[in-house]
Amino acid sequence: MNLNYLEIYNFRQFLGTQRIEFSNDPEKKVTIVIGESSAGKTTIIQIFKWIFYGKCNYKIIMNETQKSEMESGDTARVECKVNFIFNKIEYNIKRSQVFNKFSTKINAADSVLVVDVIVDGISKQLTGREAMNRVREIIHEDLFPYFFLEGESLNKVGKEMASGKSGNNSQFAQAVKGLLGFNYLSNTTKDLKTISKEYEREIEKNTTNTQQQQLMTKVIEEKESIEKYEERLKTIKKESEYNFEKSQEMSEKIVKFADAEEKELKSRALANELNRITSDLMEERKTLFSDFSTKGYMYLMNSLLNDADDAFSDEKEIDKGIPGINAKAIKFLLANGECLCGKKLTKDCPEWGKLEKLIEILPPKSIGYDIKAFKGLSFSMKDNGEKYYENYKKSRKRLGQLKNDYKNKKNELDIINEAITGLDEVSEYKKLALLYKKKYADLLNESGTIKERIAMAENLIEASNKELDKYSISNVKVAKLTKFKLYCDHIYGGLVSYCDNEENLKKKELKNEINIIFDKFYNEKISIDLDEDYNIQIITNDNECSEDFSSGGQEVVIALAFIGAIIKLNGKIKSSKDTKNEIIEAEFINEIYPLIMDAPTSNFGMRQMKSFCQVMPEVTNQIIVFINDKDGPVLEDNMMGIIGKKWTIKKLDSYHAKIEEGN
Repeated sequence: MNLNYLEIYNFRQFLGTQRIEFSNDPEKKVTIVIGESSAGKTTIIQIFKWIFYGKCNYKIIMNETQKSEMESGDTARVECKVNFIFNKIEYNIKRSQVFNKFSTKINAADSVLVVDVIVDGISKQLTGREAMNRVREIIHEDLFPYFFLEGESLNKVGKEMASGKSGNNSQFAQAVKGLLGFNYLSNTTKDLKTISKEYEREIEKNTTNTQQQQLMTKVIEEKESIEKYEERLKTIKKESEYNFEKSQEMSEKIVKFADAEEKELKSRALANELNRITSDLMEERKTLFSDFSTKGYMYLMNSLLNDADDAFSDEKEIDKGIPGINAKAIKFLLANGECLCGKKLTKDCPEWGKLEKLIEILPPKSIGYDIKAFKGLSFSMKDNGEKYYENYKKSRKRLGQLKNDYKNKKNELDIINEAITGLDEVSEYKKLALLYKKKYADLLNESGTIKERIAMAENLIEASNKELDKYSISNVKVAKLTKFKLYCDHIYGGLVSYCDNEENLKKKELKNEINIIFDKFYNEKISIDLDEDYNIQIITNDNECSEDFSSGGQEVVIALAFIGAIIKLNGKIKSSKDTKNEIIEAEFINEIYPLIMDAPTSNFGMRQMKSFCQVMPEVTNQIIVFINDKDGPVLEDNMMGIIGKKWTIKKLDSYHAKIEEGN
């Protein structure tokens, strides 16, 4: 995305038509706009926001002079337009608003958005919802503060990223994924999930067997339950984070009081210990139940196996045959009429009768071999059963110890908390902290219960589907629908797996780029990590950080490093020649966005100012900096040779400003 120009008409202090053109020279990619305090630099950032979304931080956008000169019946207009290239297409985006004065009151009509899409010199005009959707495709509102950066919001953005608050907004993470090229596939997986549900409904409709219908209904109901559970888990996560942060906040206030400091620190340590014991308890119970499910029956069968062993104790009495001889050999001798010793065999001789009796007790009619096999299996099962029982006793013992540990630690914690609550100066904080901690614990328990219910529902669905497989074969149409659903589910699973893997790789690249940029600003022993919601986690590898690092400039650098890394990585995606993902990546719009910044260096020292001037031009194709007249000359000196255009906002009075090119 490359901005060409911005036209302003009667917006706040900019009376009449005023225009700023931005440098698109790849060698001189920086545009500087210098102005004294309150001249209108921040107003221009707000103008971009108003054009794109019809919102800004000002209740009144009309110029005060224009407003005061209006008489009853007069009409006035505010209009702003931005022209830029996005995805090799030229856009004119214009927003206008009409104001009518009746008597002494000025009424504002709804603002009107018009998007002109210009391809090969032919313009197509978009209005209404179509225009709004196109703007959101170009730059989502949740991403606007990360590319159009006001001075104060730059600090706020960095602080939110570092504290994890930006991730509380799911739209932020979704917008970042969109920039990294994952929303298309994400939407595809949602569509496949919807199609799979439709197949389920069709299968249910076409099922005539009552039991089959009941199974289908159960599967659908359980899947719907799982979706509700998963939505609840998302809510619980946000609520848990909030209650945990609030409990920590209260604890920090308590620690400030000398009388309660030692007790509060002990309370925190005990709370952490209780969390560990709770985790160990859950893991031990899980192991206990898992072992019982897979090995418990072996121990329970011990008495039956012993009885069977007693019954088969004398194998020789049960198997009275001749080792190595089977019935087939005896029949051969009888048919041949001659014994192995050479004696002739006839039906009337006594030997004939004895041999015929042997046939009844020799294999395959003998059960001796089966008994041997059973005894071998019996020995293995009894051995495994005994081992299981020994492990079971140890596990129960550990479980008892953990329960006692939990009880003792809980009693100790309750005593300390009661003592702290009794202190007048911290009692209110402590009561609030206890409330937040209880809510946090309740939410964790609810989360665990929901996860168990999800597991039960998934098991029920799996069992029901196995039963349904038997029925679907008998109904041709249902069999076809089932086959189509299986294809759909297979593709869905493959896409989800692909997306997760690719996102993890991109996130790793993003983290690496953030650290590279951050290191150029601060030569400290720290590193930066990203959580699942793209929040930044600062990992300090050394307890000593310079005063420069711990100053307000840190938040600004966090924001700049994150945004710069997004832009840089997006540029890499765009220039990638990886043909294996060619079809999929062709669907993504990978744009290198410009950086528009208001007073980005106000909290920087000289070293960070120089780093800013060197690093930021490397990450994007266009930079527009609004800066005060104090920092302007320093920025110009450090960016000499890459400044393509320079503008000055001259403050005429409290209600008027004029934009001029150059000095």
